[in-house]
Amino acid sequence: MSNSAPNLVCIYPSRSCLKHAVERAQYKGKPFTLELALGEAQLAYRVFDLSVLEFYRNDPRYRYYCDDIAGSISVQDRMRDSDKIYLRSFGFAYNTKHHRAVAVYLRDLSRFRPRHQQMWHSKQLRGQWKLHPDYYRSTIMGHWPTGISIFEATLGEMKCVNDMCELIGRPALFRDDFRDGRRPNGFGFLIRPTLKEFNDFIQLLDKMLSDNINAKFFMGDLKPQYEQPRSDGKVEVHQKGTIQLLEEWISLNFRPLDASPIEAMIRTLRRVRGMRSKPAHGISEDRFDQKYLVEQRDVMIAVCEAVQTLRLMFASHPKARNYSVPRTLTEMEIWME
Repeated sequence: MSNSAPNLVCIYPSRSCLKHAVERAQYKGKPFTLELALGEAQLAYRVFDLSVLEFYRNDPRYRYYCDDIAGSISVQDRMRDSDKIYLRSFGFAYNTKHHRAVAVYLRDLSRFRPRHQQMWHSKQLRGQWKLHPDYYRSTIMGHWPTGISIFEATLGEMKCVNDMCELIGRPALFRDDFRDGRRPNGFGFLIRPTLKEFNDFIQLLDKMLSDNINAKFFMGDLKPQYEQPRSDGKVEVHQKGTIQLLEEWISLNFRPLDASPIEAMIRTLRRVRGMRSKPAHGISEDRFDQKYLVEQRDVMIAVCEAVQTLRLMFASHPKARNYSVPRTLTEMEIWME
């Protein structure tokens, strides 16, 4: 132990002392403020069911932001004081089964108005939960994040594909690559793992992929229709789908030594299209099941790899070989959950 006098000394009452000294009635309706008053650490975090975010995401009076790793909630409309909330930062946590939950530091929870504290308290989860590594790294350690979410990575790959299309003198492959922060609402991890929310996500995903492929990209190389003879001798003319056009164009212009990544990419696009069409042709009851989070992650891994395959394919074009792919896609970790 050093003999030198300390420059700064902090003294706090012990929890055993506070247990008897704190007047609990003063904290009625404010369970998180009470925890701090009883000596809990300011940067201790509490974990909540994902559904707690629905209230704010679905109410247009609140400004809800989430980038898959962290988020914030604030007020963007006039409302009663009891309804107002400002949460500068929330993150996510995981248990050993890879179930996802919302994580908020106690000091931020303690600033909520009573109504919100009680609502969040009713959604609190117990057990062992670990903070997302990048959320812990940025909020506790003060370090830059080391990765991006799989959703951001997919959008980054789409942007690269369109940039390369411009370099080689062709129209953009994707009609919209959602650059400049124009990320579609709902393109992120499910907040509530239900069949309906999963189906809504798949519908959005297919709109961003197959429906988003630009038919003008193939003009001059492929015919947009095909003919099909009928039994009566007449011929029907059908419009080719965008996945078919893409597959034909690649076969016409690209000769890889290993075609398996391209075949997997086409299978993924068709898989998403097929998953989208199932709810459209039937009526099913909504179900709550953590498996939908697992299925969404599996689909997104395949989709991200598919768009990456497109990017690598275009990168082999002589006019695109000097294109500089952002380091977020080449050096940073891609978070799958």
